[in-house]
Amino acid sequence: MVGLVNFEYSDRSKNHVAYDYANNIIRTVEYDMVSEGFDEAVVFAQGDNIVFPLYYVLLVERPDLNIRVIERTGIINHDFYGGEFAGLEKEVREIEGQKRESSVFIEGTPAYYTSGEDVIYDGYELEQRGLLHRVLEKDAGGSDFEYWSLYVYRQIWNTSIELDPMSKELRKLYYKKLAGYHLGFDRERAAYLLELAVDMSPDDAMLRHELGNVLVGNRQYERAIAHLEVAAMMQPENQRIINNMGFAFSMMGENSKARQQYLKALSIDPGYAPARANLAGLLLESGELSKATEHYSIVIRQDPKNANAYLNLARIAHMNQNHQAAATLWQHYLELEPESPIAGEIRTYIEDVRNRQSESETDGG
Repeated sequence: MVGLVNFEYSDRSKNHVAYDYANNIIRTVEYDMVSEGFDEAVVFAQGDNIVFPLYYVLLVERPDLNIRVIERTGIINHDFYGGEFAGLEKEVREIEGQKRESSVFIEGTPAYYTSGEDVIYDGYELEQRGLLHRVLEKDAGGSDFEYWSLYVYRQIWNTSIELDPMSKELRKLYYKKLAGYHLGFDRERAAYLLELAVDMSPDDAMLRHELGNVLVGNRQYERAIAHLEVAAMMQPENQRIINNMGFAFSMMGENSKARQQYLKALSIDPGYAPARANLAGLLLESGELSKATEHYSIVIRQDPKNANAYLNLARIAHMNQNHQAAATLWQHYLELEPESPIAGEIRTYIEDVRNRQSESETDGG
């Protein structure tokens, strides 16, 4: 039937997207091998449209490269994850997978991920290098090389070419990862690329969420809310999407709508500190100091390293003429943010409060 009625759509003989994607990944690792002087590496990959093209290129065309591809579900790589891995409960599988994966780079083998989402290791960080994410020790210093200049982009920019769903997914990944690269220096370009990605995958709620956040950063609040509202309809129990929509409303001055979204996010997850901190900020702005204090205090219990919560509690204490409490709270803030732009002013304030306290104690004596 494919040959009779759907051949042009199903024919992959001129579809280079997956092949080029795999080769572009390999170009990234190969460049690092040459420039950094290592002779082996591991790529943790996921998604059939990435894994199988990588296997093909490395096994058939580039067997000279000592790059090992490990498919992260464990269905293929029993030798790495163990035969029972794929059948474990999701939470257990994530913990066990991280143990095995971290052993690779802890032992010194350069490691990469095809997706950096939800990959977190104490003492390590991911640096985006083109289509990949390189695992590095924190503060180790990264690369400023333009990896995107290595790549072949056939059938990526010509959006008139009809692609099958898996090739569209890869094109979306190009746009999304390029957007992540541009965020640091050209947010308008990043937003444009994410819009192209959304065109490829309009039902991807988290992609719309990402685009909405970039648009908020670009001060395009109405456009941001339009995408965040669609994302919230797709995932009505996602507190992150709802909280960020509330923030977009607040930036437009729509504080009642913002408060509604923050409260909705907290009804889904009372422990979600970002929504509570945003709600507390609205309460502070509207002069509801006691309610703001209550919410900021909860934020600190949930997130003891939330510097802004200490900062705003100190401001509230200062407004209430409770200078001793303000000085204590500002001291906590400085411990978390010693290089803050207002650190000098705060230190002067704390010193004045302590001097007045010392003088008072002396006079009382």
